[in-house]
Amino acid sequence: MARLKVGIIGTGGIAGKGGGQGTHGYGFTTCEKTQIVAAADLVPANLERFAQHWNVPREHCYPDHRKLLESEKLDIVSVATHNLHHAQPVIDAARAGVKVIVVEKPIATSAAEADEMIGACREARAHLIVEHTRRFHRGYLALRQMALAGDLGKVSVITSHGCRPLLHNGTHSVDLAFMMTHQRPLRACGFLSDEPVADPGGYGLIACEGGLVIAVNCVPDRRDFYSSLEVHGNQGRATSNEFFQDWHLYRLEPTPGRGYGATFTEKPWDVNRSYDLGEWFCWMAEEAADCFLEDREGVSTGEEGLKTLEAIVAMQISHKLSTWVDLPLKEGLRDYRVRSTGQ
Repeated sequence: MARLKVGIIGTGGIAGKGGGQGTHGYGFTTCEKTQIVAAADLVPANLERFAQHWNVPREHCYPDHRKLLESEKLDIVSVATHNLHHAQPVIDAARAGVKVIVVEKPIATSAAEADEMIGACREARAHLIVEHTRRFHRGYLALRQMALAGDLGKVSVITSHGCRPLLHNGTHSVDLAFMMTHQRPLRACGFLSDEPVADPGGYGLIACEGGLVIAVNCVPDRRDFYSSLEVHGNQGRATSNEFFQDWHLYRLEPTPGRGYGATFTEKPWDVNRSYDLGEWFCWMAEEAADCFLEDREGVSTGEEGLKTLEAIVAMQISHKLSTWVDLPLKEGLRDYRVRSTGQ
């Protein structure tokens, strides 16, 4: 079978301008179903380095993403531009007839932008995939299946630990928590770190339907966080720690002869513990290819990306106003923009 044709818009670090396994370039090159055939970037040096490393012919490199979309017949487009510039390439790709569009996280920097992106893809019948990497991880997919099937009982608390900045990196932590439940978020509150940047670290609580509470800790810096998740149910609990590849599943049993307390019995759990980011990006590329071949939505939709973005925006607004903020965001708050630079 001929490989699906992929175009990369934005050829900086996460795209893979200098190589590396945790990149879009590695994922789509390694996937047996896809091939990178074209790329675009406003910065010539980035585009040249990317093209050399991933063997993209010079005649298929463009200084503008619109020219790429006009000149190439692409099956998949991957948007790996700066956080502030995700929206227009996604909208343009959808209108150009591209059927699967991957966009780096966060989906956008305002809910209004994300609304436009989702609307354009819906109108064009294109499938939008947000690159929340953990959505493609086999271990987290197994944990999601258990949580949604009720294997842990009624889930009352989900705690997700990540790192600053709250939008740029914390988007992974919030989305991972949302991945474990179908309960709709109702309101959020947040506390931001004291940093002179538009996108600082922060801590937040999200109240959801059914009494579920999600706690998100993205205060630590990248060099001293370890990314962990805890899913608490009344019949069991599951925990994960990515960096130590440490996954545990417990069955919760009442303590005999006592009116309170419980016994935790660890259950065997055969889960993929990989922390190889290259493998994660290969899973992302494979999911994009399968969405094209099967004409279906992916496991990380635009709507899910928007839900995560709204929760983080609500935390920012909550910090400034010292109050809870309702979700989804009301009309007057959808234009609130987090000028996240990734720093």
